Amino acid sequence: MLGRWFNRKKPEVKEPPLPSPFNLRLKAGVDIDPIPFAMIRDKLHFTLPAETQIVEAQGKVDLGGGAYLSRYYTCDDAFIQVNTTGGFDEQHVDDIKLFVFEETITPATQAEWEAWTGKESKIGDETFTFNGVEYSRVWMAQSEGSIVPVEFEEEVTNLIENESPYTVVHLAMLYERLIPEIERYEYLLVSAEHTHNDANIVLSLGVDLDPQAFVVT
Repeated sequence: MLGRWFNRKKPEVKEPPLPSPFNLRLKAGVDIDPIPFAMIRDKLHFTLPAETQIVEAQGKVDLGGGAYLSRYYTCDDAFIQVNTTGGFDEQHVDDIKLFVFEETITPATQAEWEAWTGKESKIGDETFTFNGVEYSRVWMAQSEGSIVPVEFEEEVTNLIENESPYTVVHLAMLYERLIPEIERYEYLLVSAEHTHNDANIVLSLGVDLDPQAFVVT
């Protein structure tokens, strides 16, 4: 009797499904319409990814208060970032951006890492110059002087078999510049990020992405 009790199979605990606004998900194909970018392509300081992308990893950030940041990392060193509040359906979407990884810096020493993350770090300054181009701070733009980077944790799930989701800690700041003659912005995302065994400074460039400018299959 007791043996049957203690040997009973424990119920499986199912992980909650990953957010999938616009049906974005692991293994999804994303076709990006090039027409909306025709007028700005030559004015951008980065190369847009190929029109067809495959989602190879997904990140989820709980911002609190029902707000989430979902990232869909594709095969072309790019990612689609979706901000939502109160749910993950289309009516809950606040913002969509398309980013491309432009540069990754791996600090060789603890001192180099602290130069990016300590009190003298440029991450959080009112402006940030990258490749000779100046960008202005977006987050807490009304604050004067340098501010502390925004810290958040991202849980990343990828397609590698038998690999559990892992956590990436970010110290980040978003910057922007107005594209000349066009009322659109180019964004620079600067992030000092680390896992349990890796640390990098990642600089990504991006643009706003209209929901009508991509199709998910």
